[in-house]
Amino acid sequence: MQLQTTRFGEITIDPELIFTFPAGIPGFPDEHRFALLRIGLDDTPFIWMQSITTPELCFLLVNPQEAFNQYEVNLSAAEAEQLQLVPGGEAHVLCIVSVPNGDLRQATVNLKAPLWFNRANKLALQSIIDSDAYSIRHPLFTKGGE
Repeated sequence: MQLQTTRFGEITIDPELIFTFPAGIPGFPDEHRFALLRIGLDDTPFIWMQSITTPELCFLLVNPQEAFNQYEVNLSAAEAEQLQLVPGGEAHVLCIVSVPNGDLRQATVNLKAPLWFNRANKLALQSIIDSDAYSIRHPLFTKGGE
């Protein structure tokens, strides 16, 4: 599939990399389909999430379990149902990274609203953790990697 993007220009993507957010994502309720891409990010815990319909909408994501030693979240039963997880099925978690003024040293991660991906059926959702344990602007780079 050919896809025109602002960040990468015209690219060819495998349809298997496309996930559907049936309810959209907070702030972007009309955006439902995104491709997960590794362009320029091989051998890192980062991945791009590029909108299929809006060329300029692209998020940098990170695997929080690789970036932070003590990040633990779980899907609720309702969220698992939304993702249509089968018993024993697994959802993969990623979090959105913000890079103020393009300065990676100032990057923060939204640990309070992780994105969940069911690779088996290509469904995804963003959940909001009802706890003060995590913030929406957790520094990505801090002393000791925590």
